Amino acid sequence: MKLKSLLLATLLFAALAVSASAQQKAVERRQSDSFQGPVKSVRIEQATFRRVGGEPVETPRRLISFVNYAPDGKSREVVDYAPDGSVQYRYTYFYDDEGRDVETSQFDASDHLLRRSVYIPQAGEELVYNGDGSLRERSVLVWGYDGRRVGTMVYDGAGALKERHVGTREGGLSVWSVYRPDGTLKRRDTNTPNNGGPAAPCCRPTARTVRSSAAKSWTGTPRRPNSASSWRWGATRRKSRHVRRASSTRTRI
Repeated sequence: MKLKSLLLATLLFAALAVSASAQQKAVERRQSDSFQGPVKSVRIEQATFRRVGGEPVETPRRLISFVNYAPDGKSREVVDYAPDGSVQYRYTYFYDDEGRDVETSQFDASDHLLRRSVYIPQAGEELVYNGDGSLRERSVLVWGYDGRRVGTMVYDGAGALKERHVGTREGGLSVWSVYRPDGTLKRRDTNTPNNGGPAAPCCRPTARTVRSSAAKSWTGTPRRPNSASSWRWGATRRKSRHVRRASSTRTRI
């Protein structure tokens, strides 16, 4: 009788634990992720438009990335593809309950680990490891009185200072200055306040590349945060526009 009661109590406890785990809210917003909500997968394709005889002509679309998300939203896997369709790189991202990216790993086409970075929120540090596990770099974040990040101290694997990053606001723009260990200026990056990317120069491109992504969700509809259009400029001065379409599907196991 006692054994039967003990067995029933164990089963009840296990059922309650599973129920509590299932009721935990999934991560809705992930750091450095373009989609919010219960995303299941994203397929990203790219096509280039050029003007031929005054008419836009689209090149065949090719798959450049495929993203898989965990049901709880706390991890995702990104596979990048080369122009010939072969796997180029694979990335894994892991997030904490607040959606912060706490671990990222990069693998080559043969699935060999190339790089792993670990973010420790409590210490305000990011550790970057080589594929063999040796420490490559350590970054210490510097925070202002208002809670904003105002700088970063970057050290190499041996502990020597490599760079010092200082962030300031100038005319509504975010300016990051990078200094060498001797204090001399290495470079300055001016970022737009909307998306954090470099301010776009003023020129007229002759061609544009359109990237479209179709998203499937675990439940409901994936959402993309409101943000300004992303512009990327290369030697050929092509204009890149990211267009993402989200389609809602039912949960699939």
